[in-house]
Amino acid sequence: MASFVDYANSEKQKRIAKLMDDGLSSRKIAKEMKMDSGYVRKVARDIRARARQKGYDPEHGINRPISDDSIMSLHAMSDMRKNEDGLPVWYKFSKDAEEVKRRIQAANEAFTKSLPKLPEIPATKKQDYDKDLIPWYQIGDAHIGMLARESDTGHSFDL
Repeated sequence: MASFVDYANSEKQKRIAKLMDDGLSSRKIAKEMKMDSGYVRKVARDIRARARQKGYDPEHGINRPISDDSIMSLHAMSDMRKNEDGLPVWYKFSKDAEEVKRRIQAANEAFTKSLPKLPEIPATKKQDYDKDLIPWYQIGDAHIGMLARESDTGHSFDL
């Protein structure tokens, strides 16, 4: 079974993590180890964050971490499940990025395969265009829901 010790990076963190596994609060751990309580809180927060990233969060009933080689990885809680004690637990699973990319490409190919193919349009011959024209694009500014009353503007421009 996993424990917070598995997510500690140094011997000092492992000692703190062992006491976390025993259920001690950060304040009690700091008192027992004769350390600054702010430092212990920071270390405990970092250990919990690393553990949650790997799927271990006993405070929420998640006590079986997900392996690194799994396609699924736990990032947060979202999908309602039950743990071995029958208590509700929320999971959020995220597909591996390469698997998601592969599926998007497959869906794109399947969708475009059914689209009609248009004939290629041959290029036109070079023409002399009127150089007196101003090349610009009109970009509309819709102002959806705008109220411009006739009494204010001289015309009714309400949209």
